[in-house]
Amino acid sequence: MVLEAVARALEREGAEDKRILVAVSGGVDSTVLLRALSELSAPHRLELAVGHIQHGLRGEESQRDEEAVRSAAEAYGLRCFVIRADPRPERAKQSGRSRHTLQEAAREGRLLALRRMAEEWPADHIVTAHNLDDQTETILMRLIRGTGPTGLQGIEHRSADRLWLRPLLSVSRDEILDFARLRGLDWREDSSNEGDAYTRNRLRHHWIPGLRDEFNPQLLRAVGRLADAMQQEETWIREVTSEASKRMTSPWTGSDQTGLVWLEKGWEELPTGLALRVIRHGLHELGRGRDVTQVHLERILDFLRRDPVETGRAMELPGGDRVVRTTSGYRLEVGLRDEDPAC
Repeated sequence: MVLEAVARALEREGAEDKRILVAVSGGVDSTVLLRALSELSAPHRLELAVGHIQHGLRGEESQRDEEAVRSAAEAYGLRCFVIRADPRPERAKQSGRSRHTLQEAAREGRLLALRRMAEEWPADHIVTAHNLDDQTETILMRLIRGTGPTGLQGIEHRSADRLWLRPLLSVSRDEILDFARLRGLDWREDSSNEGDAYTRNRLRHHWIPGLRDEFNPQLLRAVGRLADAMQQEETWIREVTSEASKRMTSPWTGSDQTGLVWLEKGWEELPTGLALRVIRHGLHELGRGRDVTQVHLERILDFLRRDPVETGRAMELPGGDRVVRTTSGYRLEVGLRDEDPAC
């Protein structure tokens, strides 16, 4: 199943004859991905390299992870890039609601580091080992916290620019473990995955097994099919959203910041679902969608559709952002906390 899934993904994404940077943590998922790509490299004419980010969050464990990855790369005759990126100093500079969790900061650091490696080598694609269990956990976490249709896409098989590929997304962790044992692979276990301190771990250890045992043995496949269906829907919806965003939004630059302006009129004519997507699109274009839930999007739309709204009236958003009624429309201001009356 593993080899077949990875081969299909390579063909589907046109990744044959390409240079691929494989993100390897040392855990079983990425160890299996590296082995599968190595076995497929000759028939699919791949040039591979290994990328590893050492956060240093688990002391000696982190060091041994790095050593294991270097050894694996050497065994396959591959170049190995390693970047040490402790997320704690950068996170300490942040404050308030905009401050990332340690896990979020580490993830951001990994993405940046892998991009740097891909540029240095250079690589056509960065391949990660996200799998079907990761997909299920992600979607269930979003449901628990509150999400809209876009959130139900889960982890995408590819990024919009096709730099990032996830060929194991249709493969369960049990299938990955079977492959690893059949090939006699060695891998590292992350001790932080063992406890129940994090929501994702509790889902993995208790809730997903309970749902699977009590309601649907094929839970992972069912959630995976939902994510795939939503991603297919998003392909054409994204084009419609982009066109509507061009009509309803314009950029704005202040003395010390940038933002955008939503038009004063026309929100009532847009279908609610499309209007919400236009708002979300604007927030994400500014990198401000992290803490905005479906409830916030609906509040923004209600504000935009409200008539009349006096000039200067504002509504607050997470992270210190706000939407302000101006003479030209509704301005999304980033990171301000003035004392204007809140809506």
